[in-house]
Amino acid sequence: MEEVIDLEPDQIQPAPRMGTQIRTEFIKGMGKRDSQFIMILDIDRVFSAEESTAIRAVGGNSPAN
Repeated sequence: MEEVIDLEPDQIQPAPRMGTQIRTEFIKGMGKRDSQFIMILDIDRVFSAEESTAIRAVGGNSPAN
């Protein structure tokens, strides 16, 4: 399901620490509405990662940053 919702600052908590197996740098925080937990993504980092992957796939090299 896709939905855009507004959360108040007190409904948002920092991203959880999930150990070393799961990359959490894309998660900006976790929200809660009613009994649902909502993962808040850092869109700038998500798109940067996707773009990096696309560049590597096309060129075969890591992008120079």
